Amino acid sequence: MKTFPIHPILNADDAIENRSTCSSSALIALQVLDDSMAPEFMPGHIAVVDNSAHLYDGAFVVVQIAEDWLIRRWQSCNDDSVVLEALCDDFDNHRVHIDEAHVKGVVVQRAGRRRKDRRHYRPAN
Repeated sequence: MKTFPIHPILNADDAIENRSTCSSSALIALQVLDDSMAPEFMPGHIAVVDNSAHLYDGAFVVVQIAEDWLIRRWQSCNDDSVVLEALCDDFDNHRVHIDEAHVKGVVVQRAGRRRKDRRHYRPAN
């Protein structure tokens, strides 16, 4: 029997920014904890994040605002700002300067408990 080392990841910062345990283009799985992006992402869904994927309008991104890590829809504006949109009306959208948007990765897949919950996200051609 062959054993494989398992490197524990204690928080999202370690998962996305620690290059010693994964390559720079690694996929990271994060569990959705709230309903700010409902109905697209429900609590318990798994968001698969690619930190090397290209950013595009309408993409779901993992972004850090202050101490919070959020999944939001990315919408660029005509000026140098972006809107980080929450799908649920109970949560605020954030309009920030593009340099202040600390994007940690682009969501490329959603997974849930059932096969029907799986979805892949790609830019429209």
